[in-house]
Amino acid sequence: MTLHLWLYPIGEGEDGADWHYIGLTDGTGNYRSLDHWRADTRAWERREYDLSAYRGQVVTLYIGTQNDGDDDTAALYVDDVGLTVCEDVHSQVRRCDALDKCVAPEGSGIELGIERGR
Repeated sequence: MTLHLWLYPIGEGEDGADWHYIGLTDGTGNYRSLDHWRADTRAWERREYDLSAYRGQVVTLYIGTQNDGDDDTAALYVDDVGLTVCEDVHSQVRRCDALDKCVAPEGSGIELGIERGR
């Protein structure tokens, strides 16, 4: 299973207390960091993360920016979040263009848990 998404990071100044992050809570409720970084590229970049270790679990995905509240801007635009699920090399690959349209193949035994931010 592969999570793929497009990101547009903004991070003014050299503020070490501001960063961008991607993480999840796994089936046992533990937070797992997938990535954290500082960037001010102000350009769209595609990223991918292997989620195979979480197959069969309901996970909650977190994508965001930590901003310490000073005068420097830290922000992260996110677009085209998808999940590619492949049962084996002979199975059909499913791509989800929008989280609310993501459906596992019928009879696959794959459970997709999606929780939107509050």
